[in-house]
Amino acid sequence: MEPQPGRPVAEEDVARAWGALRRGSLLRTQEGERIEVWFSGLRNPGAGPDFRRAVFRSERGRVVRGDVEVHLAATGWDAHGHGDDPRYRNVVLHVVARDDRLTPVLRPGGGRAPALVIGALTNTLTAGGPLDPCGAPGAGSAARGLLETVRRLGGRRFNAKVRWWRGRVAGLGPDAALFMGLVAALGHGEDRAPFQQVAAALPWPALGSALALAPPHERVAAAETWLLGTAGLLGPAAPSPPSLPSLGARWAALGAAPALAAEHWPRGGRRPNAAPWRRLAGLGALAARWSAAGGPAEALQRAVEGVVPGRWVARLRAHFRVDAAAAGVRGPALIGNGAADGLAVNVALPLLGALAALSGDAASERRVEAAYAAYPGLEPDAVVRRLGAALELSPFRLGACLQQGLHQLHRGYCQRGRQAACPCCRPGRDQDRAGRFRP
Repeated sequence: MEPQPGRPVAEEDVARAWGALRRGSLLRTQEGERIEVWFSGLRNPGAGPDFRRAVFRSERGRVVRGDVEVHLAATGWDAHGHGDDPRYRNVVLHVVARDDRLTPVLRPGGGRAPALVIGALTNTLTAGGPLDPCGAPGAGSAARGLLETVRRLGGRRFNAKVRWWRGRVAGLGPDAALFMGLVAALGHGEDRAPFQQVAAALPWPALGSALALAPPHERVAAAETWLLGTAGLLGPAAPSPPSLPSLGARWAALGAAPALAAEHWPRGGRRPNAAPWRRLAGLGALAARWSAAGGPAEALQRAVEGVVPGRWVARLRAHFRVDAAAAGVRGPALIGNGAADGLAVNVALPLLGALAALSGDAASERRVEAAYAAYPGLEPDAVVRRLGAALELSPFRLGACLQQGLHQLHRGYCQRGRQAACPCCRPGRDQDRAGRFRP
């Protein structure tokens, strides 16, 4: 809403002003450095910085990528304790209505974030005006052509992932590559980095060998012990998860050293049912299944073997889903259908495509591509919500391929400040609406 005469500027007004900036907006920080905004970032509805993944260029030509925090007054940074909160370590700009601090704020872990006073720009907002930096108008009568453009971009993104996985499989082998990718994919937000560290510290050959030595009825507990212990979630500073009290003693008996400490994991900001230990316990149950089925890659290939692509969704969900009882805990599924779909689209399907390509099996490649094209959409994230609204695609059912196409738009154009070349909002788009879309 537009700030009204006589009404004090609110923090939301400052956030709206920053979020409404278009590509090419020129501003100056309190240190006197001029910056050119390429992308003002994705609004963060949860805990942490107000905008994620913003991009701007300094007058010296340096491209800066990171988060943006918004306050009415610059001293809000200190008052809210952001200097000691690791969630704010990637803040690169502190946008305020007034600078009552006069010096850049200090980020946790080191580094500074300059202030940018934007209070005056709140007066440029119009009631109901745009809150998104995307310059694309609605899809209008050419919505189908726009969807085809986004679909082609989704195919391009998938092909790039297949090429990437080919390299990983060639270097690590299919089992190790798949397991590392799955562990990393289970991390998101603030715990993405710790999950990646667990993936690097406990590769499949090591975990698979350990599980092979365990009796079949103890493999789930053994896998959970190795994963949670390596993650530093079973030590004295991180008591065993209440539903798995015996794992701490198991880990101590192994005499192994954790790769992380409890403080490496973010605290707070997540529902208890989404705690990292629950995802790792779910992965442990999966690892136990794979150990009995010849390894992760062979188990995955068997799951879709002889099945038409239209049935892959059900097979892959069943393959990755882990109910709480399977891991010996209470509560909802440790890996539910939504998380299983994410693993299927982002890891399993590209890896299956890579395996088919490496073996020269063109028929299998076509089946993987057909399954990807038919896969339903995942839970919309910030990128899909933002671009779906900006391009007026909300009335359409966006499958996984279309969602991936929106991510390709975001990464290839929005985050690089290339809106002028964007196939959905570049100059001349009125002619493109007649159907002459080019990816």
